[in-house]
Amino acid sequence: MSEFTDESPALTAVDNALSEMRRFEREAESIVRSSRYALQDAQQEIASLRAELVKAKFEWFTEEAAAAALGVSTDFLAGLRKQKKIPVVKLSARVYRHTSSTLVRIAEMLEVKPKPELAKQKRRAA
Repeated sequence: MSEFTDESPALTAVDNALSEMRRFEREAESIVRSSRYALQDAQQEIASLRAELVKAKFEWFTEEAAAAALGVSTDFLAGLRKQKKIPVVKLSARVYRHTSSTLVRIAEMLEVKPKPELAKQKRRAA
């Protein structure tokens, strides 16, 4: 005679555990499936961004043109270059070029930001 009957608590606990494991397995499969879709979407987005990046062409600026675009003197820009504070492309001993993306970075670097305490004082005064 078997120790376990059809109604034994041990069999019920095993059945419950198996049911829960099957439920977890279905949930895991669903998560994996949705993760695959998200990965495919991300890969498509990356491919699209790469294509845009290839299409985007850098504009090259001489030191004079870069200085004019930034509204600074060529001497000032040359000084920053000599101090290695700005990125440049060195084509030869005395020929340097700036790209459109580096001009944006230079402009951000030269931007004057208000000090937080002065901004608070101005708000209080207003």
